[in-house]
Amino acid sequence: MENPSNTPDAPRAAYPVAFNHVGLNVPDLDQALAWYQQLFGFTVLMGPYEVEGQAGLAGQIYVDIAGATMRKTRVAQVAMGNGIGLEMFQFLDPATPAASPIEELYYKPGPWHLAFTHPDVEGLLARILAAGGRPISQVWSPIQDQDQFKLVYCYDPFGNVLELFSHSYEQMLANR
Repeated sequence: MENPSNTPDAPRAAYPVAFNHVGLNVPDLDQALAWYQQLFGFTVLMGPYEVEGQAGLAGQIYVDIAGATMRKTRVAQVAMGNGIGLEMFQFLDPATPAASPIEELYYKPGPWHLAFTHPDVEGLLARILAAGGRPISQVWSPIQDQDQFKLVYCYDPFGNVLELFSHSYEQMLANR
């Protein structure tokens, strides 16, 4: 692993850090939860539950994280197939805003898409579109001269960008 600061004396992690979860804001938690369970088979671990700002320990934690303007939110904790979490939020007060155009998502700091691995990219894309998603890109194949690799971008019904890979991240990108 290359030293990120390109200096020989910079500290390095003892081992690669494991990815834990993604937090995703949605305008309707119940609808989003049902949609992700139906299309991706995710398992609900906790919730949905409501948190009020400053009410109890959870409320204090959420206000500390989201700021003093957070008065009420609904949350669900979901597990993906490989044990990675998806923490879904529906902020009620103040409310989660409508989805941004894709151009606004690309050019600001922070995460802008969720990527999933599925061997039948076209089949999963068709299910997503039939369930209210919208296309962004065509299905791309080959990728880097590998005919078996495919990827495509689309929206979920809530305005979040999804990327579908036909193979794992390591398989598609290692040693290129």
